[in-house]
Amino acid sequence: MSGIQTLATLVLGGAFDATELGENDIQPDSKLIEELQQRLVTGTDDVYVELIDRAELDRVTAERDALQERLNAADQRIDEMAAAAEPFAMVADLYAGEEDDSFEPARDAGMHEALRLTLGQFRALNDLCTKPLFKS
Repeated sequence: MSGIQTLATLVLGGAFDATELGENDIQPDSKLIEELQQRLVTGTDDVYVELIDRAELDRVTAERDALQERLNAADQRIDEMAAAAEPFAMVADLYAGEEDDSFEPARDAGMHEALRLTLGQFRALNDLCTKPLFKS
């Protein structure tokens, strides 16, 4: 068996009136249940299989899918931020502790090619730092 299959259908009887409900019935798919039994039962012990409400499964699946989309968007955003920050990290690596944090690397622009950061690089990093992570 692959995917979600309906092993049985629970028929909930309608209401006769405001105080009395109709009979309930379970309509099993015997072939699927036997296939499941062959796969799961490996000894003499009984195997319990919980039945769930398909509507609840659909709701949880949709919620999971939405969370996965948000996670994928966040991963993409992290990749974009890391790429935009890379030139700035390279500048910091050039000074590996030689200067204190108040030093202005731009003063050494003639000495290191990596110090020639473009306005576009500053704008890209600014955009990523100010853009909301998730769309509302």
